[in-house]
Amino acid sequence: MEIRLGSRFEGRVDSLGGRVLDRVEEIIRESKTHLLRAFYSFTEGNDQRLKGLESAGSALSGRIASLETRVLELDASQRAARRLVSRTA
Repeated sequence: MEIRLGSRFEGRVDSLGGRVLDRVEEIIRESKTHLLRAFYSFTEGNDQRLKGLESAGSALSGRIASLETRVLELDASQRAARRLVSRTA
């Protein structure tokens, strides 16, 4: 009878230990999922911010290129006007 009680007790302890381990694994899995979701939403915000900076940088580069072209055109026309004035003078 003692052996039967001992084996029943061990069986219950093993069963309880298995359930505790299952619950611990479930809690760890839920924690990982929660952390990954939080990290994903954080990176998503940063990604949007970076895309905004890239598009602003691209627009700024285009405007600078346009200004450089205008300055070169003005410089060229000014040089042409100087040559014309120096020929007539």
